[in-house]
Amino acid sequence: MKSTIEKLSSNKVKIDFTVEPELFEKGMQAAYKKNVGRINVQGFRRGKAPRKVIEAMYGESVFYEDAIDEIFPEVYSAAVKEHNITPVDRPEFNLKQIGSGKELEFTVEVFVKPDVELGQYKGVEAEKQLRQASTKLSALLRCKPEELIYTSGGTESDNMALLGAARARKRSGTHLITTVIEHPAVLRTMEQLESEGFDVTYLPVDKDGIVRMDALEQAISGDTTLVSVMYTNNEIGSVQPIAAIGAMLKRKYPQVIFHVDAVQ
Repeated sequence: MKSTIEKLSSNKVKIDFTVEPELFEKGMQAAYKKNVGRINVQGFRRGKAPRKVIEAMYGESVFYEDAIDEIFPEVYSAAVKEHNITPVDRPEFNLKQIGSGKELEFTVEVFVKPDVELGQYKGVEAEKQLRQASTKLSALLRCKPEELIYTSGGTESDNMALLGAARARKRSGTHLITTVIEHPAVLRTMEQLESEGFDVTYLPVDKDGIVRMDALEQAISGDTTLVSVMYTNNEIGSVQPIAAIGAMLKRKYPQVIFHVDAVQ
């Protein structure tokens, strides 16, 4: 179902609907089941006449009105939610056409709360764009769209992730691991956690700026709840073996949360 909205006045809008053939057919089937028992067709017991026979005798339009009644609450409710409006009266329905492919087009005019800012619906459009972006990102990251959290930037993201994860897992352990070459967004957050009683291990790096896997694994203890390693250092350009670290933690220490600052 697709819908577009137009402001008619300060408290009235028009919504144009296009309903896909599949959804309209769903309504037609429901309308047939609802009415077949009331239609007499010679040669068939009441309620047993096939839909095609009834439509051949009376025309497909015999079910149109009830089909629209069946699907209208669903599509209207979805449009009200999508366009963020608050109707205050019954909608005025106007059928535009039923296309050759059985797509249904109609318009609805309805009074809404006058204090709702309709304008150009920039906020609604922004929300739609954000939902679309979340769908694409979640597919790339193999997560659910609702698991994505948007922030003002990298520092806020690091703060939220580290503070949230460490504090939430405090009963399980207070040992955290990071590296000495992290961005201040991570290092300052680790200092804050140290002031709260957490024990933080700062791993050194080799001459190429890479953290050693064996050093990381040796630092992990039964009290470790979180490991934080940046992807690429913003000053020296070293790229950490994030995939290998993640695989090792998942295989040997699944209880440890792995945080990656990939902003730099």
